Amino acid sequence: IDTIRDQGFKIKTISSKSTLLEVNYSPYNKEEITLNKLDKLLQAKENIVWLNFSGIVLQDRFLSKIGQLENLIELRISNTNLNDEGIKQLEGLKHLEYLNVYDNPITNECIESLQKLKSLQKLYLWKTDISESGLQKIKQSLDKTRIVSGE
Repeated sequence: IDTIRDQGFKIKTISSKSTLLEVNYSPYNKEEITLNKLDKLLQAKENIVWLNFSGIVLQDRFLSKIGQLENLIELRISNTNLNDEGIKQLEGLKHLEYLNVYDNPITNECIESLQKLKSLQKLYLWKTDISESGLQKIKQSLDKTRIVSGE
């Protein structure tokens, strides 16, 4: 955990007797996020269940690292310049229940990838370029998911 903190991540356990972790990387951090930092983060990949990277620029290659966090339940990546290719990197997150991709230039091209996230309970799509018909497709396939689209 100290090695991860040294990379600029804020990290804490979910509860006092848990090994499950919540990780944040602030957009106010003086250093940008890098692949090397994400590799250090992956040292605890089995334990990370909540991740917040909102407000930082995420390149597509960074999303492939996030997609390796197999036990991730909550992912906040709003306002990160996320695109359709980046969403594709998250398809394997089988336990993901909460996804916030608010204010990103994603389009209908990522609908198929979002539909693969069958565990989603909440999905924030407000201020994206997904069309109304695209939203309907997502709602039909993820009928138990609460979708917030700014309506």
